[in-house]
Amino acid sequence: MSVLNQRQINLINLLANEMNGWQRITRPKF
Repeated sequence: MSVLNQRQINLINLLANEMNGWQRITRPKF
């Protein structure tokens, strides 16, 4: 568990959060 790992997880989390919101509006059943 290095700093790079945490940074990558943070980035992925942010992207997933935005994608989740978009998918919710466009395709609630994806």
